[in-house]
Amino acid sequence: MGLKDLTPKELLDIKDRDEKEQRKQQDKKIFENVKVLIEACYIAQRHGAYTLEEARHIMDAIDILTLKDTSYSVK
Repeated sequence: MGLKDLTPKELLDIKDRDEKEQRKQQDKKIFENVKVLIEACYIAQRHGAYTLEEARHIMDAIDILTLKDTSYSVK
């Protein structure tokens, strides 16, 4: 059974399932990056300043959260 054998509804169901999986993966990435940002706040509280390595890790998390091509874009 190939794609050509599927009905339009079956094709839409597959597309919907794929979109849900992509959203789930995107949500997981964002959750992980929010955890990094929270940890960054704890670091700041403990040390009062960021090392360059800590700042880069935090900036990477911010970059992912503010990507323009996601629905989670922060303005």
